[in-house]
Amino acid sequence: MKSWGSLLSVKGSYTSKAHLISTDSPSYLTTFAADIINVHAKQVQFFYSVSYDHITWTDWKEINFNDTNLLDQYDLKGLFFKYQITMSASKEHERPYIQSFSIQFDPCAIFENLGDFIVKPKVWLRKKNGNGDIEITNTMTNQKMQLRNLINDEEVFIHCQKEEIVSNRQNLGVYRYDDHNDEFLELVTGKNYLKANGDFDMQVRYQHVFIQQ
Repeated sequence: MKSWGSLLSVKGSYTSKAHLISTDSPSYLTTFAADIINVHAKQVQFFYSVSYDHITWTDWKEINFNDTNLLDQYDLKGLFFKYQITMSASKEHERPYIQSFSIQFDPCAIFENLGDFIVKPKVWLRKKNGNGDIEITNTMTNQKMQLRNLINDEEVFIHCQKEEIVSNRQNLGVYRYDDHNDEFLELVTGKNYLKANGDFDMQVRYQHVFIQQ
């Protein structure tokens, strides 16, 4: 990777290599972090571009560090991503320095609650690719719903409003309440970004609840 020393001029830019960020998830939760020494408040800008064939790229778009859904307008399967940093200063001794810069893409699913109240959905889960634990995190509230010790192909239905948990292995005497962390998923008003740990399929259903006029 090119060193930051190449940027240490009155005006310059750095373009990263292309990164394949393909995923089957419908969306990425995007987090940016930068450590910049910019005592004289000179211009530092960050841009990104994407491609599906590594040949034809979109025009550079400026990165908003507060934009957690940067790539929502793109199909993420087969997507390449690169970024560019530009800096300028009127005098050599006023130039800014970038100590570090990082972008984190966390696969997630977006569920929008258009109602006026928090809702507790119904959730269907199917463990796949081996036994293990699963975890669902609502990044808007940092709430985590966990299930442990699931068996491969086990299906679990969770009625979050009624706090009911039903496994398709229940006829074998398998009850998952003791393997649950007593957190039942809640969806706040607006967009909810759900991150998953573990290998499983998930379906979520809920109804919007409105204030009666």
